[in-house]
Amino acid sequence: EPETAAARPVWLGPSGRRVFFQAWGRRLRETHFYPVRQQTLMLEEIMQQQVHQLARVIGREAERYQPFVVR
Repeated sequence: EPETAAARPVWLGPSGRRVFFQAWGRRLRETHFYPVRQQTLMLEEIMQQQVHQLARVIGREAERYQPFVVR
């Protein structure tokens, strides 16, 4: 079966990786309202909070997981 372009991996060179990680860093510093804590937090902090929330649900310390969706 011939491999399509969509199925092939993408490899970034040094300059492509630099551009990607700079953009990723900017994205993580964006702020959003996080309804679980009723606060505005950076996306990086929200991701950390989501991990802690999921761990509490798995450990049966909380009943419900409330996912965060960027709109």
